Amino acid sequence: MFYRELVESDMRTKHINRKKFRACALGIITLVCFLFVWPWTFQPLDKTNNSLATGYIEDAASGALDQLYSVDSVDVESNIVFVDEIIEPLGGVHDNMRLELDMEITLDHNNSNLRISDYKHGQDARSTTSKYYDIQNTTRNTTDKVIYSKESTGKSEKKSEQIKNTTDSYLSTVVAKTHDISLKNRISSPKPPKLVTSAQHNIRVATDQRVNVSDGELVTRPDKHETENNTSAGYHTDVQIQNTRVLFKGEIEEGVCDIPQSFSDRIYTQDLLQTLNYSTDSKGHYPIPVRSFEEINTTFVNTNDVINVYLVPFSHADPGYGLTLEQYYQQKVSKTLTLMVSKLQQYPNMTFQWAETVYLARWWQDVDDVTRAAVRELVAGGRLEIVLGGLVMPDEAVTHLPSLVAQLQDGHTWLHQHVGTAPRTAWVNDPFGYSGTLAYLWRAAGMKNLLGLRVNQPLKAKLMAQKALEFRWRQMWTNSTSHDVLTSFMPYTNYWIDDVCGPDPEICAVLNYLHLGERGRVAVRVTDDNVATLAELLYKQLRITADLYAHNSLYIGLGEDFSYITAKGWDDVYLNFDKLITYINSRTDWKMNIKFGTVSEYFENVRRNELMNNYEPEAKIHFPVISGDFFPYTERSGEFWTGYFTTRPFLKHLTRDIEPLLRAADVMHVLVRGMFRYYGVKYVAETDVGRALTEVRREVGIFQHHDAITGII
Repeated sequence: MFYRELVESDMRTKHINRKKFRACALGIITLVCFLFVWPWTFQPLDKTNNSLATGYIEDAASGALDQLYSVDSVDVESNIVFVDEIIEPLGGVHDNMRLELDMEITLDHNNSNLRISDYKHGQDARSTTSKYYDIQNTTRNTTDKVIYSKESTGKSEKKSEQIKNTTDSYLSTVVAKTHDISLKNRISSPKPPKLVTSAQHNIRVATDQRVNVSDGELVTRPDKHETENNTSAGYHTDVQIQNTRVLFKGEIEEGVCDIPQSFSDRIYTQDLLQTLNYSTDSKGHYPIPVRSFEEINTTFVNTNDVINVYLVPFSHADPGYGLTLEQYYQQKVSKTLTLMVSKLQQYPNMTFQWAETVYLARWWQDVDDVTRAAVRELVAGGRLEIVLGGLVMPDEAVTHLPSLVAQLQDGHTWLHQHVGTAPRTAWVNDPFGYSGTLAYLWRAAGMKNLLGLRVNQPLKAKLMAQKALEFRWRQMWTNSTSHDVLTSFMPYTNYWIDDVCGPDPEICAVLNYLHLGERGRVAVRVTDDNVATLAELLYKQLRITADLYAHNSLYIGLGEDFSYITAKGWDDVYLNFDKLITYINSRTDWKMNIKFGTVSEYFENVRRNELMNNYEPEAKIHFPVISGDFFPYTERSGEFWTGYFTTRPFLKHLTRDIEPLLRAADVMHVLVRGMFRYYGVKYVAETDVGRALTEVRREVGIFQHHDAITGII
């Protein structure tokens, strides 16, 4: 016995020594590699003249300009050159230097244009907006805007002069290479912008004058956009008018080369916020502008329009709220996902929706290959839809872009590898307000649709009154449709089954079959005797809700937080709603088609309906266009969800500290692995380091959840 313990003790000692040796050796190799690569990778900034155009940036920018000026023709089909394609290598040189370049050379996205001229043949210049920025014009616009700001203090004026010096030093190389005389003059002789007030502009528009806007003229809110030689972009904020013809990459791809419509034909959330009415009823609730069923009945009785209603069962699973992620999984989520497979196989007409990949990946570890194959079959058949698809549903106000992208990438990568699907719709029912940046991110990740809920309720009421709850969410800095997200907002204040069927929650509670027979609940089982009465109650609520939309389509979610955890809940929802569906569809005079469906089916029908309503030869879909953020969020009088912007500052600070460390560790891991393979050396810790980095990335991604980083939990 003693000998065995002695041997085991000796083995543990040797094992610890080996681990220490490996760690020490890895540390030394990493340090040597780091010192070896450092001089090649990082170029110090030239602090003597505050110039950013040094080292790699200067070389890459010069190379980019050389490519621009060597373009033989600006051919729409093949030879359009975009800045992001030329200076893309900058992103891999030095993240910090690239960041400073973005900050000081492309600050004002609203005023960014890419001017591409054919210098050999003297063709007309063309420009493109969105993220393809002209370094020269953008820098000059930014500098002018900073230098001539009336609100500048002495300190900011000093910084502005430094930026100006940096700009002049950098642009001197640009001017030397260009033959564009107007560009030379504009750079060498900057002038303070001439202001045109909105009142002056409105007088022009009212008198139907042709507005000739010269370079350097600022218009506060222009409504008229097209002149013979000019295109004005009517942003909500002051914008720089460029005397160029505008050409958008998205339109080039579609073969459309006409001058686009004005920015002034869209709705800006900032403008909406200034017109809202925050009056409430006696209970402190904001009024919802719904019409009575009797009023609505007179408008649709003589039409052939059919309302298409999609009932979508779902379970919203927060990865941490009252319990931890693992506790929620063990007690609730694992039951929901397991029953999901068996019940969807049992009921061929039923559908289901899931959003949080972190739970799906956790459950995947516990199920067999037969269950996994069944999930893939349900997804391929369109009856199980994965929406959003990130590890979590993140907050949209206090999160940071690197972690948002990482958790979305991890979730989508897992779905692609294990389920073979890619989400088409961003279902974001629970964040406390919505950011236009996140809409752009969802679109870039392949999701063309977005369904949301938690919006400033008076603002939502404003959209309801105009039947604009379904719209194209467009970025502030572009007029191209390539980044648009078709967005729809649920009209009421909650997403639980008691609150979604219509404006009367008492009627919806009668139809809440998730809690049929539970104490304190009022749900009524559907029978042959009462099916007509219950179906009519549901039909009227759905008809009132449909009146708030313009496209004869309704998404009705049948779910709650951590729902469908019992077989009885699945059975009650399907069997009772199936009877109601059958009865409503049999009443042809009601002109309503109702079914179990998915959120993507809903958006497909919205697009189809909009196209039919606006049919013209070669017509495009015409949705309202809205730009801006949907903050702050409020659903009751005196309750504005803004405190979470700053609560729990330590946690918010911690995640920002971890992000760059994780990024540095990722880069170093890849670097060491590549060098070891190049020299034929075995990277002993490769698997362990990779696993550790994956775990850290996962934890940081989960913390972006809208109940975590906000401090609500």
